[in-house]
Amino acid sequence: MAGNEEDKKLAELIQGEMIDVIQNGNTRQAKGINTLYILKNNKMPGVLVECGFLSNHQEEKLLQEDKFQEKIAWGIFMGIMKYLEGKS
Repeated sequence: MAGNEEDKKLAELIQGEMIDVIQNGNTRQAKGINTLYILKNNKMPGVLVECGFLSNHQEEKLLQEDKFQEKIAWGIFMGIMKYLEGKS
């Protein structure tokens, strides 16, 4: 997420939803990032979603499963929907 509050809000909503749908005891939190041009120089909220780490063998295995990919997609979708609900 870039430095502005809307990016932070969107990132936290997506992170919260992903934790809810994956239900694996994940305690990772949304972190700010201001080194990516596309996130730093935009006029609308943007986030980078990291769904797992290939260096973690358990996560690598999960990332290959269709069911897990669907859960990740649902979490991202629900986070975006909650963000948009707050904007209307």
